[in-house]
Amino acid sequence: MFLSLTTILGEPANVSYEIQGYKTGYSSIDQSIGGISGSDLVLIASKKGNCGNLLMLNLGVGLSKRYHVLIITPIKSPFAVAKDLRSVLLPCDGQRVNDDELLNELNNLAINIFIENNVHFLEEIDNAIARFHSEYPDDSIILIDQLNSIFLSKEIRTYSRSQEEREISVNLKMLTLKYNTPILLLASVKSPEPDHEKDPPAFEDLDHLIGLTCPFNKIIGIHRPEYYLIELDEKGISTEGKLFLNVLRNENGIRGYIRLNFDKSNRFLLTDETHIQFD
Repeated sequence: MFLSLTTILGEPANVSYEIQGYKTGYSSIDQSIGGISGSDLVLIASKKGNCGNLLMLNLGVGLSKRYHVLIITPIKSPFAVAKDLRSVLLPCDGQRVNDDELLNELNNLAINIFIENNVHFLEEIDNAIARFHSEYPDDSIILIDQLNSIFLSKEIRTYSRSQEEREISVNLKMLTLKYNTPILLLASVKSPEPDHEKDPPAFEDLDHLIGLTCPFNKIIGIHRPEYYLIELDEKGISTEGKLFLNVLRNENGIRGYIRLNFDKSNRFLLTDETHIQFD
């Protein structure tokens, strides 16, 4: 098909060539964090109730279109994770009635997603990644659900939980270097009360990240507007079904935010709203 110059110039510029490394499948996220490199440790910081797990699932699905994805969860059974992933992979549209057809479609969509559960200690995480890396040495990525449920070792702790979590994050960074495989890590955090005059609400500083800023290449904060009872955005449009992703750190030191829509099935819409603003 031939395209006129007018048509070409009228289309949005394709900036995908600027993104190096792993791509999440969401262009606005990739642009804001500059992609994910083979040794990146990416922290996703979410206050409870702010859909941090929802973001992880959607990123896992988006990444699985290009890479092998291992989801490590210390707090959920494989069935529970699979059930959550199913809602992201197959939005409920009320049209499908053939169970065999549905199962085949789900299997085709989820062929690159793997789940490892009951991993509570750093040594178990190392072993799980080693097994996965031996089977998929190239184009693999690790998602770890809940830093808060991981322990450094089975030995009795002799220091505070905050110190232990910092040691865990440092060791996870070492694993990204050891296997040259990126790790996305979800952590539940406490954040200051939101300033309702700001749009979107933001983490005011990184102190609530319990001193874990050193090992992370990128930090993304999650905000679900309705959690803060924010009913309308700056244009007077309802914020229901939206997530604000605040980029708190990347290699370029750029800070900004992204707004994404998600539907009732918990899937981010493919036509995600891109509202990238940089300080």
